[in-house]
Amino acid sequence: MANSDYLYVATNGRVLCLQRSSGNERWCTKLPRGRGITSMSVDSAGIVVAAGGHLYTLDKVDGSIRWHNGLKALGFGVCMLGTTSQSAVSAAQLAAQ
Repeated sequence: MANSDYLYVATNGRVLCLQRSSGNERWCTKLPRGRGITSMSVDSAGIVVAAGGHLYTLDKVDGSIRWHNGLKALGFGVCMLGTTSQSAVSAAQLAAQ
């Protein structure tokens, strides 16, 4: 499964994998905690999602949750993840809102 073949989307407490060419859903994972997705990063190792004060890693092939960290006592703040260029894009998007 090449990264360029799929698009990963995080919204409303769910992470979806869509086929780029057709838009067909490959999988959808509902996160057990944390409704508002604040950040998502995709790399060769998997998907990292910050949502409502919780941090998750998901498998890119089937969307299964590999691990979860409740980030105790860290609250619901925005979490920037990924490479420097990804963070710059996310910051620019937030500034534009």
